[in-house]
Amino acid sequence: MSEFERILELMEKNNVSAYKLSKATGISQGNIGNWRNGRSGPSYGAIVKIASFFNVSPEYLQGKTDIPMPAHAAYPGGALAPINTKDPQIAALLQSLEGLDSDGLRLVQGFVDMYKGQKK
Repeated sequence: MSEFERILELMEKNNVSAYKLSKATGISQGNIGNWRNGRSGPSYGAIVKIASFFNVSPEYLQGKTDIPMPAHAAYPGGALAPINTKDPQIAALLQSLEGLDSDGLRLVQGFVDMYKGQKK
């Protein structure tokens, strides 16, 4: 699936028009139209903005993973954690985190940090 196909899928699933996506992200409707027509593809900057809007990771939009990890589940500085989708335990864990609000994610991160501290 191409980047724009994944974006289009999210637009349809969330009932978001090109106009609404343009207004929310600052990406011109002309650029979105060019992606739709295959004249060009989204830049990485556009992917990051769209990922943030739909609350998924840029890697999900790029087709590097099928797990739409929330964009806010990132390490300090905005770098996303590498995702090993070949490990079924990690994939299951990431899927179980979907839908948690920011408080829930912070709580889980606190447990992980506490556990790692005990393992030192």
